[in-house]
Amino acid sequence: MATDPFYVLMFYLYFNQKGYTLRAWLKSGHIDYIKPVKSSLVFYFDLSLEDFDKAEKALKENGRFVGIFKALGKNKEGEIYVTMDSEVYLRDLNYQKPA
Repeated sequence: MATDPFYVLMFYLYFNQKGYTLRAWLKSGHIDYIKPVKSSLVFYFDLSLEDFDKAEKALKENGRFVGIFKALGKNKEGEIYVTMDSEVYLRDLNYQKPA
């Protein structure tokens, strides 16, 4: 589905601006088609500062982060037709284990 890279890209761009060198990819995805689509859909992606903080804490402590984030596909009336779970994997390529 065309929504696959969005959460990965949002995390990658955020941490790239903070100076991290990451390897980032979609580890897995799950799509749930709730009902047949008869019109165009708009997909909604939501990340909070808390999501970024949680990821940064994991990167600093372990050098990697894995999290699952939901995207919603809605029609113009706001009805949900599709949900997609994206499992994001991030690895800090400059991480050094504490001695």
